Amino acid sequence: YRLEDEYGVKLVDTNYDDYVDVPVKNPLALKSIKISKTVFNSDFLISVAKLKIHSLAKVTGTLKNMMGVCPKKQKMRIHAFIQKSIIDLNTVKLPDFGVIDGIVANEIDECGPYPVKMGVVLASKDCVALDSVASKIMGINPKDVFHIWYAGKRGLGMADVDKIEIIGERIEN
Repeated sequence: YRLEDEYGVKLVDTNYDDYVDVPVKNPLALKSIKISKTVFNSDFLISVAKLKIHSLAKVTGTLKNMMGVCPKKQKMRIHAFIQKSIIDLNTVKLPDFGVIDGIVANEIDECGPYPVKMGVVLASKDCVALDSVASKIMGINPKDVFHIWYAGKRGLGMADVDKIEIIGERIEN
């Protein structure tokens, strides 16, 4: 736990954390969500995801990655209505910053080893914008990914790729 010693941060495995049951304002699928107490009470939350396709959610990004802060039983409930549940979860606790590792991405689905060398790392303080750009990089229109598009409509971030300032390499490249 060198990070803890060197930087004075506390590392928590959210699979073994205490959970809080948080009501969802204007829920789409879940009236309340249990999430890690440590995550819910955090001052600054960073979601670090892998760039990959998902069979139910279409893409995995920083928004879907938040499912990792829920207990196993909650994750099963989320999968039943995954697109809407991802919105509910991020309405309760939206990451302050997101990073997507696309050095080697995964295509086809989340379960199989279908690696694709992409050579990109994406980051943003707007996780909706980040997931939109990640989708576009994978050749998926973010408007076709309900949880990204609707997160933008709900005011959680910018979903319209044409309105996102991209610094660095162009999406087309």
